[in-house]
Amino acid sequence: GWQVMVNGRPVQTFVIKSPVRTDGQAQGQLDLVRPADSAKVQLFVSNQFGFSEPLTVDVQGSKSAIEQSTGSDKRPNLYVLAIGVAQYANSSLNLLFPAKDARDLVEVLRQQQGHQYKRVFHQTLTDTQASRQAITKGLQWLTDSATESDVAMLFIAGHGITVSGNSYRFLPHDANLSRPDETFITEDQIRDALVNIKGKAILFIDTCFSGKATGRFTRHDTKLIANRLSSAESGVIVFSSSDGRQESLEKEGWRNGAFTKELIAGLNGDADFRQEGVVTHKGLDYFVSHRVKQLTEGLQTPVTTVPIGIADYALTRYAVRPSPQVVNR
Repeated sequence: GWQVMVNGRPVQTFVIKSPVRTDGQAQGQLDLVRPADSAKVQLFVSNQFGFSEPLTVDVQGSKSAIEQSTGSDKRPNLYVLAIGVAQYANSSLNLLFPAKDARDLVEVLRQQQGHQYKRVFHQTLTDTQASRQAITKGLQWLTDSATESDVAMLFIAGHGITVSGNSYRFLPHDANLSRPDETFITEDQIRDALVNIKGKAILFIDTCFSGKATGRFTRHDTKLIANRLSSAESGVIVFSSSDGRQESLEKEGWRNGAFTKELIAGLNGDADFRQEGVVTHKGLDYFVSHRVKQLTEGLQTPVTTVPIGIADYALTRYAVRPSPQVVNR
């Protein structure tokens, strides 16, 4: 098979124009609208063993440096869908902070309007608002909204499980444990929404699992969905709250889940290690991984997976904080 990525995002415009020869070569055609800014185009081939290393071509933009510097506002728009379920229709599933986590994250990102982003558009679905139907509509909104130059973020917090076939499921407010196929949000729903976003796509996944509450469901492994979404054919950056089957922890004293607590601190500027006034996804990855592991005394280790070909880019921007002054007495 073939896969083409432009700036780390999949496109479906590559067409084979001649039969593949016995030596494995073939001619193809890729039609792209020339970008205003530069773009990195990557071609992957795949077989039953996985994807090849990419063939990479840097495409120059159509505008000169002068035109780009004097043109209109080039900042992207940000689209955020934040889902947090703490109160379930089945009260045995109830948690402490997922709904607050979703609201707190949106508040941080909303403040980026006029800074990192021209506009910030958001939908927040919490508790009774986070039904399966509402989440499905929210995912479609996220897919349809972002253009090629925009950024889209999906945040989900609540219960997550892994079912037969190693497929991830998220439990909406109205989840019925006896009817998982009909009432849970499936991995395919999440994947289809994120893969079809035209701009940059980021997933923050802060889900936990209560074996006592969910009975016959005995596994929770966000690593599987993270790896699939960050593969070459999907092109999604995934921030997972824990490694493999670790639990994602929350405590009254933190007022958030451990992952979201440090995620918010990082986006607010604590992850800007170089004091440049921006927080990038690489800086956020390092910060959150270190701080959550420290906060939970090693019980929880977040993991970030980034597709091949996606360069580091800014997520938030703020005024550079002055370094502490040392006064000699």
